[in-house]
Amino acid sequence: GFESEQYFSDYYVEDASFLRMDNLTLGYSFTPPRFGQRVRLAGTIQNVFQITGYNGVDPLAGVNGIDNNLYPRSRTFVFGASVWF
Repeated sequence: GFESEQYFSDYYVEDASFLRMDNLTLGYSFTPPRFGQRVRLAGTIQNVFQITGYNGVDPLAGVNGIDNNLYPRSRTFVFGASVWF
């Protein structure tokens, strides 16, 4: 056991408040003058941005509030087009 009393401490606790935009989707539909009846263009970005003063990898820590051995979240871009004839 311990020889002296153990006390709770926030010495190793860090403020993990953050602002995150996780998904952004934009789309535009239009009728072209010579090509098809309708066209839709769309794009999505995942993990757009994150604002934080946290020094770890991700302020949404894993099990028990510890972010050991986590991989950084990737930023993903998806684009698409639909054409109706």
